[in-house]
Amino acid sequence: MNEEGMLAALALPGALLLLYAAARRLVRGPRLAGVLRAHRLLPPRLVRHALWMEAAEAAAGAVAGVAWLAGAAPVFTAGAAVTGALQAAFAGYLAVLLRERGRVPCGCLDDHALASPASVGRGLVLASGALPAALGLAAPPAAPGERVVLLAGSVLVVLILVVAAQTIDLMASGPRGRRT
Repeated sequence: MNEEGMLAALALPGALLLLYAAARRLVRGPRLAGVLRAHRLLPPRLVRHALWMEAAEAAAGAVAGVAWLAGAAPVFTAGAAVTGALQAAFAGYLAVLLRERGRVPCGCLDDHALASPASVGRGLVLASGALPAALGLAAPPAAPGERVVLLAGSVLVVLILVVAAQTIDLMASGPRGRRT
């Protein structure tokens, strides 16, 4: 595998995590507007567009993932730029939420995920991983087999991130599962 392809693959976990979060929301129904309303950080005119925010999140992840599989470097570069920007924006929002409201449900991965320094860090790491591809410094490998292997590795990274987030939330719970 070439180094450029491996560098480009750093953008995949962020895109796949966006797809995971969108799929979770699709299953349980749109609730982002209610979560954002409860945070009281964004103006109501922006909160009204929460469904579009969720659609943009899913579309960005899907574009980056499909472009990766197809080996379409220019489209992947655009997808990586958007997913990286979204991850950076989420990290910034979570940092402000954490400072203003504390460890409250953030609506990130499920109904119980709490804003935490770990969730801010996750967003920053995923955003920085997308940077080389977003800047056009790295592209998907030419060989389809290499793209599939790197995609599988990225799926594993996302699974680890999801389990880590759930573990952190459980550890932050007080006795008998109550949030502290």
